[in-house]
Amino acid sequence: MNDTIITAILRQEVLSLTYDGIPREVEPHAYGISNKGNELLRCYQISGGHNAERPHEWELLTVSKISALATT
Repeated sequence: MNDTIITAILRQEVLSLTYDGIPREVEPHAYGISNKGNELLRCYQISGGHNAERPHEWELLTVSKISALATT
């Protein structure tokens, strides 16, 4: 999964994904490992569902919670 994320960052591609059961489209900007060893994706959500009131904002997603990942 991290190869898809890294390639999308380098090519400035949009990713479609499901996070916590919610479909989203995001612009990926950074990928890394947290101090606790979790893979993280910093991205800007451009469409899809959201758990917060503001649907379009910067997100820090835990990669292990991502499914159905694809470039658009």
